[in-house]
Amino acid sequence: MEDRVIFSTLESAQKMDIDTRNLIENHNADPHNQACKVPIEIYTKGYAHLGSANPSSLKRLANIASDILKYNLPIPPSSFIEWLARRIGGESKQDFTYMMDGDKGTGKSYTSAYFGGRFAMTMAEIYGGKTHDYFTIDNCCLLEDTREIVNLLQKAKQKQYITIDDAGIAVGARDFAEQKNKNFNKIHATCRTIRW
Repeated sequence: MEDRVIFSTLESAQKMDIDTRNLIENHNADPHNQACKVPIEIYTKGYAHLGSANPSSLKRLANIASDILKYNLPIPPSSFIEWLARRIGGESKQDFTYMMDGDKGTGKSYTSAYFGGRFAMTMAEIYGGKTHDYFTIDNCCLLEDTREIVNLLQKAKQKQYITIDDAGIAVGARDFAEQKNKNFNKIHATCRTIRW
């Protein structure tokens, strides 16, 4: 069984310009870069073949990601972020709510901020405007109470990415019956920003 990681939809991958293609092909042709090559398929087909599904396939993915950063290659488009942008910015104007769970120090906050940045870049590319029209640090509530979350949602502009980080601190499980926890659950269940 082979693993492959999907990086983008075919639509995004087909938009790769000739300069990007040349950059990747030149990188792969350089004899100094023989330790790990960045597969052009990441950009053209939207996925990378990683071989057998075992720990070494994860290492190959890490090497590809490392090479992309080390040699300042373009970051491949993301099918998830593109889907998210089209869901929120498209004709149906849907919203999207997600919760991220994990142990302390595993990168939940970083990942959420990264998603916000990639979302902003994709929205600006597809629908116009600047990245800060879709996400800035002002779109984040960090260790805040429900009143601050409500204030953030009221100030949010159309089609923006909002992060409520470490919400469990503000609404802990031991306080499940308190009003702030009930309010947060209502916000999470019915959250909408101005989409029209």
